This record gives sequence, C-alpha cells and structure tokens, in this order.
Amino acid sequence: MAKKPKQPRQPGKKPSRGGGGAPPDPVDEKIRQFKAEVGNRQLNPEQAKVYHAFTKKNGKDVYVHVADCDGVVLKITLESSKEVRKILLRHYKTNNGTVTAIQILNMFNVVRYASRKYDSQGNTVYERLQKRNGIKYHTVIKIFSNGNDAVLKSFHSSIGHK
Repeated sequence: MAKKPKQPRQPGKKPSRGGGGAPPDPVDEKIRQFKAEVGNRQLNPEQAKVYHAFTKKNGKDVYVHVADCDGVVLKITLESSKEVRKILLRHYKTNNGTVTAIQILNMFNVVRYASRKYDSQGNTVYERLQKRNGIKYHTVIKIFSNGNDAVLKSFHSSIGHK
C-alpha cells in the first residue's frame, strides 16, 4: 500500500494533533478582560506601569516607587510572570477577595493611606477600609532587609476572601 504524500505546512500554523487543540489559557482570558475593563482610560505613570505588568504575559519586572503610610519610600517589584498572574487568577473578578482592574491600577493608594501590619510569613500587609461599603483592601508586599526594596505578593479585598 502506497503512503499518502504529506501536505506542506502553512507558515505560522502549527500542525494539528487532533482532539481540537489545547484548552485556552486562563491567564490569557483574564488579561483580555483586564484590558477591556481599562479600555481607553487615561493612566498616570504609576497606573501605566501597573497596567503593563498585568497585561504582559512574559516580560521584564516592573518597578514602582511608593512612599508608604509612614513615609518610607519603597521600590516595589511587580514580577510579571509570577505574583501578578496569581492576583489575576485568584482575585481579579472572582469570589475570593475580588478586585476590579481599576482597583488593581490604584492598589498602591492602599500602601500610601492605610494601616500597616504583618502576617505570619513576614510579609507587610497594608490594609485600608473603604468606609462607604465596609470593604477592606489589602496590598501585601515582602520588604527586604534594606527596608526599601520590596516585591508585590498579593492584592485583594475582604469580599469572600478565604
């Protein structure tokens, strides 16, 4: 029996392996939703950095300088491949500590105007109560021993947070 000749592959297309392909990446869908929610809104430089970190799947870390509630200037790293993805998947438009894209863009206001406490893992938790609806917002960062360098660990609200 003669073999069927192979068809040439079209440029830019991966060969099909049957079964309809891989399931869509949930991070891609969250990024799409995030971009749609922000839309064409004018962003200040800090918000633009946060937007960049949350909409790039892989890329360089983003650094934001913020003076916290005690006046300590922090250089906070947003790791675009790890912690940012965790926030998107766990808290962005979910029932577990839900936050919106606009709240994420403004998350460092919590650091500026909140009270500070510490969690059991040695992270610094900035907590701000929104008086009109009783919701607490938490920005969690890990501050390194020099007291100025930090990395974003989480951002969530008290809505359904477990």
